[in-house]
Amino acid sequence: MPTARTHAQLLASGTPLSVCDKFRPLLQRAGFALTDSSHLKVFIPRIEETEVKRLKKELDGQYISISFDGTTRLGEAICCTTRWCSATFELEKRLLDVTTVEKHVDHKGLATHLADLVQRRRGIAASKMIGITRDSASTNGAACGRLLGIFSNAVDLLCCCHTLNNMGERIDLPTLREFRTPWLELVGGRNPHAGAKILWKSAVAPASVPGFSNVRWHSWAEITFVIAEAGMPCLGDFIRKLNEYEYGSATRAQLTNIYNTKSDRLRLELAAMCDMRILVRTTYELEGDRLEILLAYDRIQVLRSMGESIKSMADGVLPNVDACLRYFMELKRGVKIRKYFADHGVCDGFLETKERVDSTLYPGQERDAWLVTYEDGHQEHFEEEELRSGKDGATPAQGDGKPLYRATTVVTTLLHWRML
Repeated sequence: MPTARTHAQLLASGTPLSVCDKFRPLLQRAGFALTDSSHLKVFIPRIEETEVKRLKKELDGQYISISFDGTTRLGEAICCTTRWCSATFELEKRLLDVTTVEKHVDHKGLATHLADLVQRRRGIAASKMIGITRDSASTNGAACGRLLGIFSNAVDLLCCCHTLNNMGERIDLPTLREFRTPWLELVGGRNPHAGAKILWKSAVAPASVPGFSNVRWHSWAEITFVIAEAGMPCLGDFIRKLNEYEYGSATRAQLTNIYNTKSDRLRLELAAMCDMRILVRTTYELEGDRLEILLAYDRIQVLRSMGESIKSMADGVLPNVDACLRYFMELKRGVKIRKYFADHGVCDGFLETKERVDSTLYPGQERDAWLVTYEDGHQEHFEEEELRSGKDGATPAQGDGKPLYRATTVVTTLLHWRML
């Protein structure tokens, strides 16, 4: 039994059996019995049986929910975990089972596997199952539908983080999509050019450079945040240094071409990504057990409200996009501006003529300013900095931002249908 206990601790620590032989002299010197790894394999079924008995005892009489998912590779691994609330109002989590299968199972096979696991192998009564959590994969959804017929007290719980990740993947910004592949291959992907990676880290220091994951959309979003916050001049200097040091070849040429020919569009789409930062923040907040149910509901409602505002193209919903549009727009006669007057609300006006006036921003200087006439006939002057600031400034034609508004309305569409 001392050998079995030692082996159980090694398994609990995740130590492979092939490594146990290296520990044998050390453990035996300290008085812990340990045999060869080939002999230790005999104890695995016994240890598993003990753990299953302990798990059944913990689950006895508890109202539980399960979460399940499988891999997408050949030879699927199906993982199932369970949660319940203890008598002291603490969430307890346990691994129910990990099973590997030779081929992918369909929804019928998955439902059969889970029902057998819960009822026969773990001894949980059907009436004690109150929740089934899964992602939005079609197979998992169909399997959950069949399980609800067996576990009548259970509810179907869709993973919000998976839905938010799918939402992010559907935000289609064409210039950033074109920019993404050469950037990841050269600078920020899994196997970037070492020199380019170091050069970019030094360019944005002290900001940290996030890593990239193919399965997490927000990892790419966080990379774009760093690029946007560094600024287009910094990005331009970085690309010039890439050419100077000749880091990469085809990828460097692609980045250079995008920056030289589509710089304004790239700036605009980076601004749109920054306006979607709430999507990334909410994904992190909803992972695991960080928020109580009412706070989780509040975060989802904030996203839904934002999506509806984007859909209606309301002013100020995408502030970074609006700022870029003001930066790009041509100031000329007839351009509309909006200003808030205390106790009177928002008033619309139009640019009339450019005149030379005493500056309010730079006292003692004369500067060019636009004469603005409001709908009630009132007039005042605005300098260009004021018009482009956004506080009391020119309103870009909404047509300029329509592609970006359409690209981000996925926040409304997908979330609405998933949450029904």
